[in-house]
Amino acid sequence: RSTINIKCFEYFYAITILFPIQEDKFTTSDILKKTTVFEQKINLYFTLKLYGGFSSVNSVSNIYELLKEAESARQQSFFTEKFIFYSPTILPTTQPVLDGIELIRLVVKGDYNSLIEFIHAFFCNLRKAGNYTYLKTAFLGFIDIAQMTAKKLPQFFCNKDEAFILSFLSVKEIEQHIIDTYDEVLKQNGWGSKKSLNSTVQKCMDYVSKNYQSNISEDMVARHLEITQSYLSTIFKKEIGVNFITYITRYRIEKAKDLLIHTNMKIYEIADAVGFYSPY
Repeated sequence: RSTINIKCFEYFYAITILFPIQEDKFTTSDILKKTTVFEQKINLYFTLKLYGGFSSVNSVSNIYELLKEAESARQQSFFTEKFIFYSPTILPTTQPVLDGIELIRLVVKGDYNSLIEFIHAFFCNLRKAGNYTYLKTAFLGFIDIAQMTAKKLPQFFCNKDEAFILSFLSVKEIEQHIIDTYDEVLKQNGWGSKKSLNSTVQKCMDYVSKNYQSNISEDMVARHLEITQSYLSTIFKKEIGVNFITYITRYRIEKAKDLLIHTNMKIYEIADAVGFYSPY
């Protein structure tokens, strides 16, 4: 087994060449089972999304075709969010075209619900196409129109670097980022988004309100929302003005004050009830 790891920003790109000792005991099914077990163990300790592609070429003498097939399968795996083997049938045929005129119309109209439906429907088509190049083109198109229709977007929503796109864990997270971006566009244009807060931040706060009594962390909330911790941290601080730890601490303190005033509970009981497991 020979592995080359190249670390770049917040993701790892690894090329692994496997040499089975006994080929009859090293089947496609065996490899997929082992990758599933490996991912489960990794997720016990880290917020990671593991996926990748395997080539059907069974000889390193044809290294070019091996890497070409593996890369094609890897790009497809970003959409399936699991390890897959290369097959000619996974190659995309039709590129979804972003209807910029309709997108601008919905932004100008301030129709939040229709805008979300438009974004979701487009990403459904992107998943079916399963092509990273199409995804990148669409991402840039969405951001360009957002910049054109907003008064002044924060840099976080204007980032078009490929490294930033690759930092997302899944297509779902990219879709959520586009929704958050247009949420900001509508707010800047005075329409609001039918909600007082960014959708991701609102989901985070809802999770806190239901689980503050437990020993929750920003990483746990990010896992629940299926986004990276760094993305949640950035969008939360931007929207609320304080980081997650400060927010949940203040939330627990307010709950503790309420229990102090309206119950006869002891201090250590209140601390335990609101998620402060050590009152000292």
